[in-house]
Amino acid sequence: MKIAIWGLGVSGIAAVKFLANEKKHDIVVVNQGEVSAWYEKQKLASYIKQDACYSQNELGAATKLQDLDLILLSPGVDPRIDELIPFENIKKVCDIEYVCSLIETPVIAVTGTNGKTSTVTMLADCLEDTGKNIFLGGNIGVSPFDILQEVIDDPKKYDYLILELSSFQLELIDTLKPLIS
Repeated sequence: MKIAIWGLGVSGIAAVKFLANEKKHDIVVVNQGEVSAWYEKQKLASYIKQDACYSQNELGAATKLQDLDLILLSPGVDPRIDELIPFENIKKVCDIEYVCSLIETPVIAVTGTNGKTSTVTMLADCLEDTGKNIFLGGNIGVSPFDILQEVIDDPKKYDYLILELSSFQLELIDTLKPLIS
């Protein structure tokens, strides 16, 4: 499968690392700005080649990437940006949708305008106080890709995934069915 990871924040970098280590996908990366100026370039070097990196501002990228099977959008990327228009027929998912499609750990999802981080942090603390093993992540700054291999190797590693979701992530969720949201 040819996958474009669009956006190189915490989630994008974690997705590159996981998918590159799987070695069963052809991965390209799309990000803002000139590739030569990407701050994240050093982190990517051991996972993908520079010729698999594209600037979203580069008009030619659209023609080079028409054979994509999937676009994995980082949580901070608005799925309605103009640069995605040439890819309207390519399926787009967020990190949460992708990761949760591969595991069976129950999800507690929190979204909203204000108080998301406080709420997920309090939920995690409460559940940990009862002896539960919790992964706290999502838009709070920890990608679920960081623990995906652990959970694949040990499906009972966590009792719950507590995930803070951005509005952009919500727009790209089709199959996720949280236990609590």
